[in-house]
Amino acid sequence: LQRIQNISNENSYNFSVVFSATPEIRNKIQVGFLEFLKCVENLVKNAEPKEVYQLTTDLFSWTQS
Repeated sequence: LQRIQNISNENSYNFSVVFSATPEIRNKIQVGFLEFLKCVENLVKNAEPKEVYQLTTDLFSWTQS
């Protein structure tokens, strides 16, 4: 979080949301994210290593312990 705070808005993209949905919708979101990660892997596996980036995602329940 400290790193994010020190980066200018032009050089970072940050997004956070808390939402209400069913467990089925949560599962669909996770499946979609895993598909996205496969796409990311294909893009970066042979990319020239000029910059280092971080991609972080959390998907967890606020109502269950």
